[in-house]
Formats: sequence, structure tokens, C-alpha cells
Amino acid sequence: MSARVVVIGAGVGGLTSAALLAAHGADVTVVEKESRVGGKARCVTVDGAEIDGGPTVFTYRDVFDDVFAVCGARLDDHVAITRAEVIARHAWGPDERLDLFADPLRSEDAVGDFAGADAARGYRNFRAEARRIFDVLEQPFLRGDKASTPLPMMWRIGPWRIDDMLAMRPFDRMWDALGAHFADPRLQQLFGRYATYGGSSPFAAPATLMLIAHVEAQGVWLIEGGIHALAKALAALAEQQGARIRCHAPVAEVLTTNGRTCGVRLSSGEVIAADIVICNCDPAALATGRLGEAATRAVARIPPAKRSLSALVWYAHAETSGFDLSRHNVFFSPDYAREFREIAAGQPPSDPTVYLCAVDRGAQHSAPAPGTASFGRERIQIIVNAPANGDVHDYTPEEKARCTQAMMASLGRCGLTLEDPAPHQLMTPQDWDALFPATGGALYGRASHGWAASFQRQGPRTKIPGLYCTGGATHPAAGVPMAALSGQLAARVIARGYSWWYVDAISDDGQHGLTIIAFLGSVFSPYYKRSGRGDPLNHSSLNVALYGPQARWAMTERGSSAVERDAANLVIGPSSVRWDGEALTIDIHESDKRLFNPWQRKVTGRVRVFPEALNCVAFALDGKESHIWHCLAPRARIEVEMDSPGISWRGKAYLDHNRGNEPLETGFNAWHWSRAHLNEGALVCYEGERGDGSLFASALRFDRDAVPEPVDLPPIAHLPSSKWGVARRTRSDIGVAEDRRTWEDTPFYARSELASRFLGEEVVAVQESLDMRRFSSPLVQFMLPYRMPRKG
Repeated sequence: MSARVVVIGAGVGGLTSAALLAAHGADVTVVEKESRVGGKARCVTVDGAEIDGGPTVFTYRDVFDDVFAVCGARLDDHVAITRAEVIARHAWGPDERLDLFADPLRSEDAVGDFAGADAARGYRNFRAEARRIFDVLEQPFLRGDKASTPLPMMWRIGPWRIDDMLAMRPFDRMWDALGAHFADPRLQQLFGRYATYGGSSPFAAPATLMLIAHVEAQGVWLIEGGIHALAKALAALAEQQGARIRCHAPVAEVLTTNGRTCGVRLSSGEVIAADIVICNCDPAALATGRLGEAATRAVARIPPAKRSLSALVWYAHAETSGFDLSRHNVFFSPDYAREFREIAAGQPPSDPTVYLCAVDRGAQHSAPAPGTASFGRERIQIIVNAPANGDVHDYTPEEKARCTQAMMASLGRCGLTLEDPAPHQLMTPQDWDALFPATGGALYGRASHGWAASFQRQGPRTKIPGLYCTGGATHPAAGVPMAALSGQLAARVIARGYSWWYVDAISDDGQHGLTIIAFLGSVFSPYYKRSGRGDPLNHSSLNVALYGPQARWAMTERGSSAVERDAANLVIGPSSVRWDGEALTIDIHESDKRLFNPWQRKVTGRVRVFPEALNCVAFALDGKESHIWHCLAPRARIEVEMDSPGISWRGKAYLDHNRGNEPLETGFNAWHWSRAHLNEGALVCYEGERGDGSLFASALRFDRDAVPEPVDLPPIAHLPSSKWGVARRTRSDIGVAEDRRTWEDTPFYARSELASRFLGEEVVAVQESLDMRRFSSPLVQFMLPYRMPRKG
């Protein structure tokens, strides 16, 4: 792709998008208001020591392995990374300690030693349930497109997998579900804490979030230099792909023209033009006008009551004593329910649960070296959950002191003493709100409270064409790997390029013909071309052509707000296409509508395509694999029931799919294509001239199971030029074919029904010829809007 992309914010999501889009050929600029990259994965200096300033737990590393692999690199070549033996150390008092390990059997034994054999069995069952939830949701949700309702995600999972859908437990509270596994309230507390990874309360979050326990059980990894080192590695990766990263470059405004994004204005007044803008900040900054008035309509506002948790975070360089710290440590409150009641009431907890990251503790057992009493001064990050009220509440010095005393008391209750006084820095919700405006200090976007919260989370697309969102406050969830997944999703949505699904058919009686093309990135659209092709979904259409008696032709282009898609469904405006495993059903609600023509004829009805067999092999039409052709069903039956015009017929059909990431006129000068049903299977001939002048030609025979086999090309059969003068040719055993009927005749494209001969059989073939040089001419570009109006 050749689009100009500006990424606002150099957090994990933004840097992931930047690296992937730059690897796809986009011209990417990342602008960051702070002095360093990382966003929440920042770095804080205390007493001369650099401490991770944001997330500290690194899991789900294969997400990052994938990102680096796409860019031709390896994660291990950019950061020093080791797997932790101890996932986390937990304490409730001086003699109540429990470690969870990378080895699940060790964890099971530890749980049994801590709380008895029943607890060990409960842990084993809990681990199995968490894994099942993860397995059900990983592809359709965590790695899938954003769904605005449960139905698309349920369809991706498979409507027949009712047991898996119920296994997600979206309507059960996490705390209640944990009670079914653990009678010991301490274990409920331990595993309920995973809800806070997404800034939620275990008393309000759905049991679905138990999947986080499985993600962590798959492995916790320790990165030398912390998560900030990972952010720097992502920045380096993006720059290696050609992206530019500018720090000290705050954005004042997202710019729009004619309703779509056209760039950003920095606080300095500098304007950076762009076809695509990716906002890697909390969507609340857009909704509240922090990035300009025009951007306020891009996303919905999140009510303060729906915000996730904030945090009180201490960064310290201090000596510790009395407790053998691991890298990750949790000191639990004696009353977890009260803690979350106080937070819900807008108060910092009076007796909080405390998370402590001992940054200098290694991957193995963390006791000091033999002969030493302690580590000496070490780098520490301490987190206490707090309400996201930083935009309405002033944290006075007296309140900060009370919060610090409460935190120290929780550590002391479990036997840990910190050097006092110790060099430290404290961040409150008020400070987080200043760093991440319009959030109130919420660190995770929208809280995951209730079954519908996951579907209400902001996805990559916004209401403004060309403006996208990414980061931990967007789909799929909060956290370092989830932010990277959101960056992957945004890049995937943007870089998809054009994609179309093509159906043609001839009625059994030979009186009717039909062509339907569902375009995402309408390749023949002048609007798409003028836009720089940066946002394919913003230029989508359902092209319907009915030939024979009562002919109709419709192709209205629509914007991205009118498009919805998932693995089995595509909606373009009022029309839709869906695959149910047996048939492709196309519900048509279009108009034969042309610019400057007040007369409109409706084109409405239903078409169903029944493949006789499906082919799973796709073919690249060029050496760069920028254009892929996939004959999905070389043979199919079709049922056509049109209300307007009132026609009904059955016939033989064909279905294929084309996709690519560069303009057709760049990839090709011309092509000629033809296909025909045989007595057994089908034959497809494809040939043409690529944009670089090289020629390509092939003939594929598909057997009754749709398995393709290359065959010798039949001789060229020249056809008379179309009435518009488009040169046409096909292939035939005898080098001769008869143009029985020209279905479509335009200045750059012709489609015809032929009488021909393939592999010794007399056949009826469908043929098309395309001249991209003509398509690119100013005259044709001027004429196109007359035939292809745009709506939205």
C-alpha cells in the first residue's frame, strides 16, 4: 500500500501498527508528545535509577513473535528475554504465602500444600475451564475483528458449537464462578485479581475473564530493561521498515476535509498531511475534543461510571527486608469486597491489596546471593487500585501520605519492610489524567463489567473515514499483548487493500444472465482512486448486473459506516452477502441510479449460489503476490428470485474472489479471462499483460471436486473489438469462438457470452476483457461517476 499514515502516540498499539503498515509499504510517521516512546510502557527515573513506569507483566509472547516475523525480524534479536520460573508470589500474612509456577503441576502441588487436596482439585478444574474459554475466544475475539453485538462473534465461533458459547460464561460473575472452584476465599481472591488486569472488579466482571489466568499460565517472561525495552524494540522495528518517529510532537488537532481525515496539526502549528490517521490514545481524548472539534464525532463518549480502574503507583529505589521477594508479588487485603466498595464510592482503599514488582529480581528463585543480607537498594514499582476520578478529585499531600501509610501497612502485615524514608515518586489518578487526558486516570479504557462490555469497547474503525483507533483502551482488551493485538487489527483493517467476490451465471434456458460483484475497495471507483486508496472499506459497493429481459445495472458506492463484515457475513448498505456453509445468499436492495438522472429503478431480490465443490487453492497473478485470484467454485447452481424486476430463474454459475494491495492499473495493462462448465468440472483461462510489460497466461481444469490442474493453453481465438473499441480475445480448441451476446460494453471493459470449444467439448463460455490504460484515461475517469454514484 502507498498511503500516508500518521500515528498519534508511540504506545505499544501504535508502534505495532506503524511497524506492520510500514512493512506493507505505507509512508508512516509516528508523533509522540512525550520525550520517549512507550506510552504507558514508559520509564521513570528515581534516585538515578530507571524503573518501568507502566505495565510490568509480559505474557502471550507469540503475539510479538508474529509482529517481528511479519517484519522479517526476531523478537529475541531485539530484547533479552527469559521465562520466569515463578509466575507470582502471593501473601495474606507473615505465614500465608503461595507461589504459582511456570510448571502447572508445581502450581497444583503448591495450591494443595497451601489449602488442601480439594483446593488442588479445584485449581486443576479451574485451569481447564480457563483454557477452554481461551481456546473458544482466541481466534474469533482476541485475534478477530471487533464485533458490535454478540451475533457476529457467535457466528465466527460456529452456531453449532452451543456448548462452547455457554462455556464462555458471559452471564456469570467472575467471583461467583470462582466460588464454584475454590472454597478457600484466599484462592477466590488470588484468581479474582485477574479481573484487575483489565481494570475491572472481580465482583462485577464476567467469568469470561478467567481466560486471563490461562494466558498467564502459558508463560510470564522477563525482559531485560522491562516493558519499556520492548516498546523501544518495537520503535526500532518500525524505523527499520521505514517509519519515522518524532518525539516532543504533541498533536493539537485531527484534520478533516469533506468528512474524512486528511492529517493532523501539531501544537507547534505544523501540519502533517495523511490519508490515514491512527489514534493510539484513549478514545476519550477524541470524544471530548482534546484532538479538535471535528474529531468529537468519531467515537462515543464513555460515561465516568463506565471507566476502568485507575491506580496509585509508587516508584522507589529502596532497600527491603523481611520478605523474600520474587519479580512479581501480591500482598492481599483482608477484605477484598470492602476494597472494591470503597473504590466504587470514589475513595482510595483504606486497607488495599498491593502489587509489588521487584525489577531487579531475576527469572529463577529470587533470594539474595549467599553471604549477603539483602539486595541493597533495588528498583521497585508498587501498585494499588484506585478510582478513576483524577479529573474531579484533588489528591492533596495529606491524602497521598494516608495512601502511602495504608500501602506500607499492607506490606508490613505480610512481613515486608521498605526503607523509610526511601527515594520515590508517586503517581495518583490526577497525575494519570494529566498524562492521558480525558480519562480521569482510567488506565484500561472501559471497565469489563457485565456481559456486553466487551462489545462496547472501541474498535479500530471510527465514524470518520480514514481515522482509526488502537491501544489498550480499544478492542480486544487492556494489557501489553492486547494492545499489540489491537495494533495488528488496525493494520490489518487498513492494509487489506481491495477485495471482491464475483458471481456470474447463465439461466438454463439461455434467456438470462447475471453478474454480481461485492467490492471492498471498489477498484473501478474514481472516488477510491482520488482518496489515495488508504481506506478500502470506505469505498465499497455491490455491483448487480441483470442481462436479458428486464435488464438492470446498479453500483452505488458506500462509505465505511455502511459496511459490516465478519468471517461469514458482509453488509454493504442495505444489501448483504452471507455464507451458511452450503450456499452464498445475496440479499439485494439497490437502485439503478445514475448521476443527473431523476429516474431510478429498484433492483431488489435474493440470489442463492450453491457450489458443487469448493477449491482451496489461490493463485498469484504477479511475482510480488500483490494480486491474488481464487476460483472458489468453478461450478455452481444458482437460484434467482428478483422482486424488481419481477424475474425468476435457475441456472449454472461460477464464484471467485480477488484481492490485492496495489491499484489494478499498477499491476496490469490488460487482461482476458474466460470460463466454462464442462461435462465433468470446468475450465478457466486467464491471460494478460502486467504493468511492467510482462505477459502471463494459464489454463486450469477443475475436476468434479474443484481440484485445479494446469493444462495446455488452447490456441488464441480473436474476437471483434467491442463497440467501444476494447480489444478482446479468448481461447478455443480450434482458435475460433463466436460472440453470442455482449453483456457489458464500456470504454474500458467488456463481458460476453461465447460459443466455444474447450478440451474437445462444445461449451457456452463467459469471457471478459479489461483495458487498464483506458481506465486510467482522464476521459473515462470523468465519465465513471455518472454510472457509479456514491452515497455516504
